[in-house]
Amino acid sequence: MSTRDAIPNGGQLTVTNGSSHGNVTATLLATTGCEIPKDQLDHLFEPFFTTKPTGPGLGLYVVKRIVQEHRGEVNVSSQPGVGTHFDLRFTKVAP
Repeated sequence: MSTRDAIPNGGQLTVTNGSSHGNVTATLLATTGCEIPKDQLDHLFEPFFTTKPTGPGLGLYVVKRIVQEHRGEVNVSSQPGVGTHFDLRFTKVAP
């Protein structure tokens, strides 16, 4: 689901980044739009999982693979009335 799909009528998307002890973090916070139900959160990064009527359901699967190939991890949480958070963390690799 793209941001366009998650927040179809416009809304707020906040992106923050930072670093700590050489690790880099990025957080995407959608405070408006659709929350993701718990039963969908459990399958969000599976290939071919989609809630849309069209599309292959590979977007978040590909995102997670790319992040993992760069020694990172991606986590998501969603709460009604709070919003949906996608957290990306990349660990610094020693030279």
